[in-house]
Amino acid sequence: MHSSLGRRAPSSLALLFVALAVACSGSASPAPTAAPAAKAPASSGGQPTTAPAASSAAPTAPPRREAVRFPYSALSMAQLPHWITYDAGLYEREGLDVTMDYVASSTVLAPALLSGEIGLAYAGQEVAIASGVQGGDMVIVGGGIDKPLFWLTTTPSIRTPDELRGKRVGVTRFGASSDTVLRFYLGTIGLQPERDVTILQMGGNPEMVGGLQSGALDAAILSPPSVFQAQRNGGVVLADMGDLDYPFYQDAITTTRRFLGDRPEVVKRAIRAFAQGWKLMKDEQVALAALRHYSGESDEDLLLQTYRAGVNRFPDSPVPSPEPIAMGLKQLALREPAAAQFTAEQFILPDDMAAAWASVR
Repeated sequence: MHSSLGRRAPSSLALLFVALAVACSGSASPAPTAAPAAKAPASSGGQPTTAPAASSAAPTAPPRREAVRFPYSALSMAQLPHWITYDAGLYEREGLDVTMDYVASSTVLAPALLSGEIGLAYAGQEVAIASGVQGGDMVIVGGGIDKPLFWLTTTPSIRTPDELRGKRVGVTRFGASSDTVLRFYLGTIGLQPERDVTILQMGGNPEMVGGLQSGALDAAILSPPSVFQAQRNGGVVLADMGDLDYPFYQDAITTTRRFLGDRPEVVKRAIRAFAQGWKLMKDEQVALAALRHYSGESDEDLLLQTYRAGVNRFPDSPVPSPEPIAMGLKQLALREPAAAQFTAEQFILPDDMAAAWASVR
C-alpha cells in the first residue's frame, strides 16, 4: 500500500487505483454489534413489571455509546475543525468513542475505508472521486477547507516558476491533495509533470521540510505550519496555491455508502458534533490549543502565523457543495476519461450536515 519514497510519479493515478481495486475486492470488517437492550426488571412474582408512563419531566436518556475510528490525513491547518471537535469533547457528547489517529496521506486511507477497516475519515476529496470512478462507494458527507492551503516552497536558488524545469518537487503521495494541486499548478505555468518536473512522494509534510533542508528536494508543496518551518530553514515561497482558481476540498468528512447504511446514527452524530466544532474555529485560543496539540509545533509565533494564514480560507459552512467535486472530476478526466461520465452530485450527501448546521447557527 505504501510506495517507496523518491519513486518517480506514474503518468496517471494507476498506483492508487490498484490499491483501491484490491480493497474493493476484500470483504468488509463487520460493524460492531449493538449492545443488547436492557430487560425490564421482574416483579416478585417473576413476571416483568409494566414500566410507569414517562412524565414530561423525565430526563432524556443519553445516547448509546458507539465506537468509531475517524482518522485524519495530514499534520496541517486544514485538519483544524476535526481536531477542535475532538478536543472540545463534542464527539463524546454525541455518544461517540472516536479513535482519531493520524494516517499520512488520503491515498493510504482509501483502501481502509473501502474494506471497512475504518468508518469515517477526514481526507482529501480525491480519494472519494478516484474510488468512485473505479466502482467504489465513498461519499462526502461534510465539507472542509475549499481552497488549496498549500504553498510551493523552494530552495533559495529557484526564484521563478520557469526555473522549476528539470527540478525535483515533493508531494506527500501520488494522487494525494498535494500531488493533485501541484499538477494543476504546473499546467498553469506551461510545465508538464514527468516531462518537465520530477515529482517525488515523501510521505508527509515533515518529510518534505527535511528533504528541502537536506537537498533531496528542490521544491515541495507544503501546508502550514510546515511551510513556515521551511522558510525558517531558508526556503523560499514561490507561489500560493490559494491564488489558483481551483475549488477543492483539501479535506472533507468521507465515508462509504455501506457504512452509512449499516450505522447511519453514528454518521449523523459525527456530523452534528462536527457542525458544532466548525463554529469554534473562530475562537483563536481554542484553535491555537488544537494546533499546538496535534501539529507537534510548540513555537507560539509560528502557531499564530499558521492559524491566521489559514482560518479565512475555510468556507462559512461545512455543508458539502458540488463545485469542488466538479473541478476534481474535470482534472481527473484529463488522465482517466471515465471520470467525465460522473457528476459531482454523485459524490456528496449534504442533507444531514445542512440540518446539523441549521441547528447550530
